[in-house]
Amino acid sequence: MELLCVALTGREVEEWIDVVAVVTPRIVLPRLSPNKCLFGNFMDVMHIDCNPDDERKAFYEAGHAVIAWLEGLEIERVSINSEGDATSWIDVREPALPSPDRSASRDEWLAALSVIRGLIAGPAAMQHYSFGQTSADFDLSNPRTNADPLIWRAIDLAGQIPGGQSAIVPNLWREVAASLAKPEVWAAVEAVAQALLRDRELAGCEVAEIAQHAMRTLQV
Repeated sequence: MELLCVALTGREVEEWIDVVAVVTPRIVLPRLSPNKCLFGNFMDVMHIDCNPDDERKAFYEAGHAVIAWLEGLEIERVSINSEGDATSWIDVREPALPSPDRSASRDEWLAALSVIRGLIAGPAAMQHYSFGQTSADFDLSNPRTNADPLIWRAIDLAGQIPGGQSAIVPNLWREVAASLAKPEVWAAVEAVAQALLRDRELAGCEVAEIAQHAMRTLQV
């Protein structure tokens, strides 16, 4: 359990997963049934205004959507329409994730890393949208980061991975920040956000088509 230290990147964590065989009971991310809202954006007083405008919501959800798509997660729908307590939301089919009740497979560890990247991508995209870049430093002392419930969902899920949330989330945050800094990835986020502003909701297949087109166009 001491093998995974704070210096490890997500890729290094993936390599260690091959030799990790013990699951330590930690904070448990609430299990959700398939098709439930895994990344629901339950906004309170956070890094976005209490009544965020549509453009901010669109970039927040587009960040989730593009990184989740790049991670191979199955997106059902993404929306900037309010539903229940969520002012905007993305519905991602939940993959099999580690549980403290049993040994986890390598695929479950890798799925957990992908979900964490997807969870933190919305807040990371909002930083990029607001300031032109995402800070490479994951700072929980920042009230805007601390108040985001999706950050805490990511931390809870990271607690299921040997090495713990203190090591994994900051390193995955840096990986997501580096991805969003790539012109082709940010072009995909912008394209999905613009489509959300136009249509209000997108199916997962539409997210994939829009993101692929934006990335191909920039790479030509």
